Amino acid sequence: MRSEHPALVQIPYTRETRRLRNPEDLRQILVGDSGISCELPNDPLVKRIKRLSQGLLRTGHSNHLSKVISFANAKPGCGSGIFWSYRRLGEFNSVIPSQPVDMERTTRLRFLSRTHVTSQRTPRSIMSTPSVENAAGDAPTISSGSGPGLGLLSGVKVVAFTTFLVGPAAAQYLADMGADVVKIEEPRHGPHERRWSGANHFLNGESILYLMSTRNTRSIGLDLKSEAGRKVARRMCDEADVVVSNFRPGVMDRLGLGFDDLRQSNPGLVYASASGYGARSPHRHLPGQDLLVQSISGIASVTGSEGPPVASGAVVADQHAATLLALGIAGALVEKARTGLGQEVEVTMLQASLDLQAEVYAYHLNGADLRRPRNGLATTYHEAPYGYYKVTDGYVALSINPIAKISAALGAPTELEPYLNPDLAFSAREDIYDALEPLLTSFKKDELVKLFREHDIWCAPVKTYEDLDTDEVIASLNAIEEFEHPVAGTVRVVGHPIKYSSGTAAVHQVPPALGEHTHEILAELGYDHATIDSLSQEGTIRA
Repeated sequence: MRSEHPALVQIPYTRETRRLRNPEDLRQILVGDSGISCELPNDPLVKRIKRLSQGLLRTGHSNHLSKVISFANAKPGCGSGIFWSYRRLGEFNSVIPSQPVDMERTTRLRFLSRTHVTSQRTPRSIMSTPSVENAAGDAPTISSGSGPGLGLLSGVKVVAFTTFLVGPAAAQYLADMGADVVKIEEPRHGPHERRWSGANHFLNGESILYLMSTRNTRSIGLDLKSEAGRKVARRMCDEADVVVSNFRPGVMDRLGLGFDDLRQSNPGLVYASASGYGARSPHRHLPGQDLLVQSISGIASVTGSEGPPVASGAVVADQHAATLLALGIAGALVEKARTGLGQEVEVTMLQASLDLQAEVYAYHLNGADLRRPRNGLATTYHEAPYGYYKVTDGYVALSINPIAKISAALGAPTELEPYLNPDLAFSAREDIYDALEPLLTSFKKDELVKLFREHDIWCAPVKTYEDLDTDEVIASLNAIEEFEHPVAGTVRVVGHPIKYSSGTAAVHQVPPALGEHTHEILAELGYDHATIDSLSQEGTIRA
């Protein structure tokens, strides 16, 4: 029998509630006619309850999931998104409650009495189950807004063997889109990115590199050098949709966690790896570090003016490789949804760097003569005036513009008359730069940009990071995320770079402490308290 008027008892979202660590803790709440009221932000608790519910299913307590979670008065789509996950997990055949609850600045989770579960089958993940509809017959709506965040990859389980930047950044993209990303970390000291921070700048001892590359992920401290640790990792991989690694080629194979090993027991696994040069490269044993890859790939040889090589001021090889890795994983997940089969995805920093140079390298491959300019021209292949020009308070960039148009804006100076013929724009580009630059040095940045834009000349002021802090264009992007970390304090980072009509990829899980989620992750896998305690005492895990 189903309850016509399910009881709703709300308990405060206190420190005790936050300590929900394993399926048994959740079961104790679900046994009674209780609910949970979550003070904003409620996301960590929402995700924790969803994960612990999966653990209940695995341990044979599916009858206790007869209380269905849904949002009341949440943003459109949030309730159905959570409810959809539970329908998939427990095959519930019930409707989404719609009676309103006074929020009082609180988003409430309601555990509603239900007594009917049509099946106790446990789908391994959202990617391996058919789609469902809600009670109204509509397709479930993706979670939106800055509350629960995006649900684009909701239900996708990712195990991340990642370090430095490429791997963590790729996994973070997936986490931003709703995937459950678990980062495996060395249990004593953690990976490199916990211990190193650029400019030797830390926030209360916390690495900014780690803080900017592990939002929305969970951490398990696990010793992969021990047999017991490798068994735990293998168990995690057997239940995963995606494995991400950026260890050097061969390391995962030696751990018994290579693609050929894992696909035997998990044929639907998407196995994604990133390295400097690739598993079959003669350089596979060498470190794949951004400066080294910029050098080997030719980037440093085509950047800036003639003279010593110039590296990009940003780690472009790392970041682009991470983006490509996330893109490859997303494509492989679509293929898996269609066929049920996984595959191996490989990205190298070297090829990512070539991809960054796809245009200019194509000119070289097809016979163009590319020489770095002797002055402020910006590339080896653009015609003048493409480059940077000094003014009284900095520099202004000029893009693709006819010299005749620039001459007209400046009052037709005689210095530019020899170069008005567009056929000279490339062959005489260095001479054009030398003639134009002295004409601009008396301007201020803002007045020159204003003048040129009035004449439809493509230009921009060169800005510093300090300028960006108060820049209205940057502010309009909402590109900077700010969150409170329990140790680091207030942290500001560049957020997820893609905008979605269904919602915002917000920070719903701050970068975790080392091994912060070890206990709950092992409980989800079915490990009991005694086994977890034993693994902790052995030093296999950090719980």
